[in-house]
Amino acid sequence: MESWHLYNPALGLGAIAKIRLSINENVEGALQEVGRHVLKDTVVVNEIENLIFQSHAADDPWQFAPFKKIKHLYLDCNREVLSAGLLDGLDDLEGIYIPGNRSLKTIQPGFFSDKKNLKRVVINNGKLQLELGTFRGMPNLKELDLRGNQIEDLPVGLFTDVPDVEKLTLAHNNIMSLPTKIFYGLPFLNDLDLSWNHLESWNDEAFSYVNMLLRLNISNNDINRLIPASFKRLNSLLALHLDGNYLENLEKDSLVGLPRLGHLSVNNNMLKKIDTLTFDYVKALGVLLLEGNDIASLGSEAINDLVTSLRVEEDWCVGLHSLTELDLSGNKIRHIPANAFDSARALSKLNLRDNLIESIDPRAFDNVFKLKSLDLSRNRLPRPPSNSYGDLCSVAVLNLSNNRITSMGRNSLVAFRGVRDLDISGNPVESMEPDTFFFNRKLANLRVSFSCSRAATSWLDAVGLTNEYLPERLRNSTRIKAESDDGSTHIEIRASLPTEEWNKCDSIIKFKQLVTNLMY
Repeated sequence: MESWHLYNPALGLGAIAKIRLSINENVEGALQEVGRHVLKDTVVVNEIENLIFQSHAADDPWQFAPFKKIKHLYLDCNREVLSAGLLDGLDDLEGIYIPGNRSLKTIQPGFFSDKKNLKRVVINNGKLQLELGTFRGMPNLKELDLRGNQIEDLPVGLFTDVPDVEKLTLAHNNIMSLPTKIFYGLPFLNDLDLSWNHLESWNDEAFSYVNMLLRLNISNNDINRLIPASFKRLNSLLALHLDGNYLENLEKDSLVGLPRLGHLSVNNNMLKKIDTLTFDYVKALGVLLLEGNDIASLGSEAINDLVTSLRVEEDWCVGLHSLTELDLSGNKIRHIPANAFDSARALSKLNLRDNLIESIDPRAFDNVFKLKSLDLSRNRLPRPPSNSYGDLCSVAVLNLSNNRITSMGRNSLVAFRGVRDLDISGNPVESMEPDTFFFNRKLANLRVSFSCSRAATSWLDAVGLTNEYLPERLRNSTRIKAESDDGSTHIEIRASLPTEEWNKCDSIIKFKQLVTNLMY
């Protein structure tokens, strides 16, 4: 729990109330229900460290002289200007928070004067017009959060007064361009958030002498092209977020100069093509997210440089050798060709959900020995994928839900001998052989749909007579539920995580009656 003191100068020092907040509770929420937070403890004014200052009248006096030890100041105010000298005397201040002053336009140079202990400044949801000297007086500031202030321009030299800043948030503003050397003077900056602005192009020159940046978020801007070596000055970068822009292509030199990049997210752009050798410069890449683009093929027509086809150059995608997570969901892929992921042999999580996949070559997953999670849901597959050499035995979580699978037999899932969690719900299954899961001895959680209740009870009848075909953990399961809609029957059987809504049975055989009841 954290204690704060609520002070309204119009009511005087005698009306100061002490409130207590839980660790995850924010001040804004507490101010809506002050009554339930107020404590009856005695208030010693000159001992207060966390102060909420409420002043919504323009002529309210701002007097902080009685408060000698304030470390964190929350300003719940409604002023257009924060004047120089208002914080004079608060020499121990470590954090200042102004999250909801929607009238705020100007912070005069001198407002932060002589605040050597200040480590964190949060000013959100105003109408700020920044000028040189605004942040003067905070040489040891570590975090500056300016999100949601309708900022349009960043004057060069603005941040030279806060050379120790490590985290800078400029998200949800109206910034259209980054001036050259705008971040000059921030040698320790490691986290920069420029998401939800209106950047139309990328200016690498903005990052002169920014040598320690680890995370960069420029998602949800208006960027439609990255020039070669766009990030060449950011060779320390570990994570780059480019989601929600208008990129149609990742050119071969776009990622030059990012030898340490481990996470690249380019979701919800307009990608149709990724040039040859694009990933040759990101040898440490472990997570690649390409959800919601216009990629239509994993062959030579669209994304050949990503996973397949350029076999003439052995090292065409060296960067993908470290890839552990790949997200291609929400694209327009129809077919997965042979050796599609041959150059991504460290892959452990693959998401191909929400595509148009109708067929998968039996050798598509050759040499992908470490795959643990495979999501093929919401496609058009008529049957589960197979594999010629057993390379899919490592898959523990398999999602085949909402495809077009109508029947399953003994060999349907033979490629997935190690699967523990299987989802084949949302398929119009008309027939399922009793030994469908004969090779899946580790199976513990199963979700399956049948085209009708009779198909479901038919399978349960057969399983009840020959239950040696059912994996032991499912055979002995006591956590089963069923539901029916639109003529289909959905069954879920789990060996763990019971809840009140689950029907508890001594065996799967007794569960048949529950399913039968759904028919009437």
